[in-house]
Amino acid sequence: MNKQCLITVIVPVYNCEKYIGICIESVQNQSFNLWNLILVDDGSLDNSGRLCDEYASKDDRIKVLHVQNGGPGHARNCGIKECKSVWFTFLDSDDVIESEYLANFHVERLSSNTSLSIQGFKRVSLDGMELGETLSYKNISYQGPDFLEKAFVESDLFAYGQSCGKLYNKVVVDQNELSMSEVIRHSEDQLFYLQYLLHVTDIQLHSGSMYCYQFTGEQSLTHIRIPYEEGVERFVCLEKACLSVIEKHKLTNRDILNKIYYYYMTGGISIILQSLYKEEFNNDIRVKVLELISDKIKENTSRFNPNGVKGKLLKYCILWLPLHINDKLLAMLF
Repeated sequence: MNKQCLITVIVPVYNCEKYIGICIESVQNQSFNLWNLILVDDGSLDNSGRLCDEYASKDDRIKVLHVQNGGPGHARNCGIKECKSVWFTFLDSDDVIESEYLANFHVERLSSNTSLSIQGFKRVSLDGMELGETLSYKNISYQGPDFLEKAFVESDLFAYGQSCGKLYNKVVVDQNELSMSEVIRHSEDQLFYLQYLLHVTDIQLHSGSMYCYQFTGEQSLTHIRIPYEEGVERFVCLEKACLSVIEKHKLTNRDILNKIYYYYMTGGISIILQSLYKEEFNNDIRVKVLELISDKIKENTSRFNPNGVKGKLLKYCILWLPLHINDKLLAMLF
């Protein structure tokens, strides 16, 4: 491995033999040379692991970890643990980065370990054609006591929880024992981002959209229905993380607070209900889940604000009707 490395790129790899080659080569083609690449083969059943080994045998900046399948959170955690550099970033195995991507984090400008460097992304086809979905920022530095609220208001950074486009600090992660959740598959990167923000003192935004989300035509986790038990765990984890960020950074902007509440409260409950009535046929178990939801809504009535007549009616039904009646109504709705 490159002993002068400043940035480690961590790539979870699972059954992606069609894409892993161009992903690795996009790292090798970086203008910024002080990098290492950690490929975490997450129990692939195709030739992905073998291809990773072939690249590593020809480039001593590349290291391959072969681990038992545990999901993207587990794979990224293995990469973080192995990381020896000051900074690290994530890259998905079916995506690529343009040649100036690592340089565009501008590590030379970061004032301390607690600086968070962020840049945008774009959605592209496999032949490199832009598909219209692009996120790009202006070159802005957010500092001072209310830096995070300004970043959330002006640049909508709360919503940008994806694993890509961010440069994390290994010391901050180690000292605060941060890790990706291995229990939830959906929003584990948003959860990690929120937990990391508790230890950030300034944010550096950089223009450019050099991370390329490749549209492969395959179904992503974003579009997979989440099992309701995982949805409950997701809700509990995100509620704690969101409220911790609000408290730590003393967020008061009403629009930002409403966005945060909608994300973890309204969105989280909706995810649970959508799956609960497709997976669970035991009425008693469903009522127990509804009891948890009902208690949370009663604790946070002003934070649960569903859209539309159906959603608003649902809120008041859960608040005022007996749970067994709610269960019958929801069974018909979902």
